[in-house]
Amino acid sequence: QAVVLTFGVMGIMLFAYRTKIIQPTAKLWMGVTAATGAICLFYLVLLGGRAFGAEWGYFMWKPTPLSFGISFVVVAIAALNLI
Repeated sequence: QAVVLTFGVMGIMLFAYRTKIIQPTAKLWMGVTAATGAICLFYLVLLGGRAFGAEWGYFMWKPTPLSFGISFVVVAIAALNLI
């Protein structure tokens, strides 16, 4: 499933790029780069907190609506990195 979905997302993003639905502008590049950095920082803080025994980061590793929503945003940003 993961392989099929990965190639599906790649195909959709390639189609969006080729048909100029999504244009790679400087603003898009800056926004995607900033969002990717923010996601990296978010996960580093969660992992660092978990390494030291913090209880506040466990919402990301449990099946909650918040964790699904955050994961959906992360996948969308990852797809935009393909542009």
